[in-house]
Amino acid sequence: MVKNRNKESDEENNYVSLEGSTKNQKARTIELNKEAKYILQKIKYSRDSSLPDEFIVTTKTGKINTASNLEHRMKVIMKNVELQGVKGGLHIFRKTFATRMYESGARVEEIAAYIGDLESTTQKYYIAIRKKVVSNGEVRQVVKLPGIKEETTVA
Repeated sequence: MVKNRNKESDEENNYVSLEGSTKNQKARTIELNKEAKYILQKIKYSRDSSLPDEFIVTTKTGKINTASNLEHRMKVIMKNVELQGVKGGLHIFRKTFATRMYESGARVEEIAAYIGDLESTTQKYYIAIRKKVVSNGEVRQVVKLPGIKEETTVA
């Protein structure tokens, strides 16, 4: 569940708390960048004003979203944009987040703390190592996907 950490002022609130049952039972507080903060504020202000203000992303009736509810919504979105063949569901965002943090210079220890997992699991399953390769005058990306032994070339 995602909650506003500081309800006094949305302008000064740069954090959200993730609470509830996580794998390691730890609640996490995450700092938001300006873009993430803008998107969450846009969601918050565009929804029904009669819904409780405590939660940012809820169901249409103001209840807390469940994992299965979010997975279903993701499948509908993927189908609507004709990407239903893409595997990974919501977990793909977790992998992308971990990979981008790693590419930006974050240590595996920091990434693991952010996503609430072990360092070994984070490195093995969530961080894709990408490198650019020039072949026959074309630049391609070679991606070492988490949990897969061989590299995949992407145009």
